[in-house]
Amino acid sequence: MIPKILHYCWFGGKPLSAETEKYIATWRAQCPDYEIKRWDETTFDVNMCPYAKEAYEAKKWAFLADYARLWALHTYGGVYMDTDVELIKPLDGFLGESAFCGFEEQGRLCTALMGSEPGGKWVGALLESYRDRHFCLADGSFDQTTNVTVISDRTEKLFGLKLDGTAQRAEGVLTLWPRDRFSPMDFETGKIERTENTVAIHHFVASWHDEKWLKERAVRYKCIRLFGEGLGNRIANAVNFARRRDGSFRRGVIYYLTLPLIGISRLFPPGNAVVFETEGDFCDNGRALYEYLLRVGANRRRKLIWLVKEPEKFRDRQKDNVLFLRRDSLAGRYWMSRAQFFFFTHPWWMKSWRRGQTVVSLWHGVPLKAGDGRDMSGLFDFFTASSPETYELYHKFTGVKLSQYLPLGQPRLDVMFQRRDLSPLLGGMARGRDYDKLILCMPTFRQTQRWTDGTFANTYSINPVETLDELEELNAFLAAHRMVLAAKIHHLQKLDFLARTSLSNILYLTDDDLIAGDMQLYELVGGADCLLTDYSSIYFDYLTLDRPIGFFVGDMAQYTRGFLVEDPLAWMPGEKIEDFSGLLAFLADVSAGKDDYGPARKELRDRVDPYQDDENCKRIAENFGL
Repeated sequence: MIPKILHYCWFGGKPLSAETEKYIATWRAQCPDYEIKRWDETTFDVNMCPYAKEAYEAKKWAFLADYARLWALHTYGGVYMDTDVELIKPLDGFLGESAFCGFEEQGRLCTALMGSEPGGKWVGALLESYRDRHFCLADGSFDQTTNVTVISDRTEKLFGLKLDGTAQRAEGVLTLWPRDRFSPMDFETGKIERTENTVAIHHFVASWHDEKWLKERAVRYKCIRLFGEGLGNRIANAVNFARRRDGSFRRGVIYYLTLPLIGISRLFPPGNAVVFETEGDFCDNGRALYEYLLRVGANRRRKLIWLVKEPEKFRDRQKDNVLFLRRDSLAGRYWMSRAQFFFFTHPWWMKSWRRGQTVVSLWHGVPLKAGDGRDMSGLFDFFTASSPETYELYHKFTGVKLSQYLPLGQPRLDVMFQRRDLSPLLGGMARGRDYDKLILCMPTFRQTQRWTDGTFANTYSINPVETLDELEELNAFLAAHRMVLAAKIHHLQKLDFLARTSLSNILYLTDDDLIAGDMQLYELVGGADCLLTDYSSIYFDYLTLDRPIGFFVGDMAQYTRGFLVEDPLAWMPGEKIEDFSGLLAFLADVSAGKDDYGPARKELRDRVDPYQDDENCKRIAENFGL
């Protein structure tokens, strides 16, 4: 049984706001016989664990409350509620459960209202995740991963529950309820979709966001309430755009009034423009295909449009019939309404398009890691890949249908064959090529701004290296064997706790470094004599070059995302490296030219890239008549 206790947190010493008092009053009205416990500096030991202590010292009250709520529920049992939760019905009907929670949206739990019996398995497992966790990271920044992300991920992974928004129960552990029970308000629009089942409403005060963000959201909510979602969003975009642009209301009004002209353009058939967008501006498969089209003169016959975050960075790339535009700009919206083709690597936002327009997902590598089960097949017309045999992997990850699947190749593989002088990128170490082997280290991410795939903290972005002493020992080893190691950090990886210490033979690279050197990632990949990675899709592409690969597998048991295949090790044709000594042994073999995995690489290479050439762009361009 869950006891009749309501918990809330109020750290920081400020008095309760009138709005907060109003919401707490609804708790007393609906649950008059419940004890209400307030947790603040006087009732909660903020030094209880490093995470709580560091969040308190940083005055990040919302993150301190993330830990405090779990501790309170595990210690006393009861129901925790954020102070922006309005209670509209009693909670008595939920007290017979071991624990309960609801959905905020599909894929995300509502942690603003959650209940548990004392010592419950669910909150116990969640509390355990804070044991070795720090809020203040090695470089002094903060781990501001929301508890919604952490709790949702751990609940799914540890207890086998699906984050699909439906009611379900893990017996003796947790009952999940649909969104309408506790969180019927849409975070994006502010709309409340209350039903007869609604017990509480989470009002998303979102106090951890900065004032600018909160003001813009308030404008959006107000506009949607007044004018409806479609028109309201457009008006809110104009108002917020004007405020961001030096407060120029005139610019915002012009932006809004011009939008109908784009609507008029949709009355005419699409033209022959081609639009490109990649997750990082101007990179990956999209850039490779675009540069091929330039080489064959496609821009003489078609408009080529790039949607980028900062068009001003690409002014020197403007050519005849080539434009770099923001997606939300008037010109960007116009050309999206007129384009015949869209080539994206991450088309998450593309929900609908016109008849006569074709959306192609170029994607970004063969997946070995498991996805979140989302069906993305409605986000594109066609999906390009390298091999018919990889269809099942892509289908599991994206939901792509066989009728959409085009095994024509990945454009970025062509770039690997474009040999280029890497010395401008590698700096002094490469001057005169005073090394014999370039080792490229590219592990996948573990922590991002929105979610976490593993508890392992890859401090030096070279997985087996855990201390500065080991890093320096590795550097000395590389120098003795005339090797250079370039550690390319994944673009999604949070950099907060990375200790990037470049030494004589170890260099750290980010996407910004590649942009500054006007170099594509796969030019670097093509120049590497050996690859160090883990579960990243990069190794499937690197197989085409038939060079040694070492796989970091030491944290496989901690890798919470999981895999698409039953035996992932069988899909890794290279040395399995579990610790620092294993890393040195592998590199010694590379230096000596010892390589026992050639046949295994060939077997997998023939399955995942039967073309093994530099004509992937050509096949795709010809398929679509470009």
